[in-house]
Amino acid sequence: MLDDELLIKYFLNKANILSLEYEEQIKKAFELDMGDYYTEDIANDWLSEDIKILNELVKKNLINKKALESQIDKNFIEVSLNGKLYKKEIWTLKALKNDLFWKKQRILAKQFINELLNK
Repeated sequence: MLDDELLIKYFLNKANILSLEYEEQIKKAFELDMGDYYTEDIANDWLSEDIKILNELVKKNLINKKALESQIDKNFIEVSLNGKLYKKEIWTLKALKNDLFWKKQRILAKQFINELLNK
């Protein structure tokens, strides 16, 4: 059970970072001395392989099945290099603040957190 709790905490932590408002995200970026690379760091937390882990947690009835419906990782894939919606500008701190893509990702992260906490 402890491992499952750690996995849930892992997902909550990465969703929390994405869900933060820009000011909090930028504060973390500067604490980590990441600059514009911070956007890539946030995106790299969302791996498609994590869906397997989420499936296992759903099977164990530890998280809500709706958590699997999150589009966060798919959205990051679409805007990444070679993705159909790739734009170099999305990966800047300016975009993190102003771009609709990041605003939508924050909303999805908040929804994901709710699904993890409400089984």
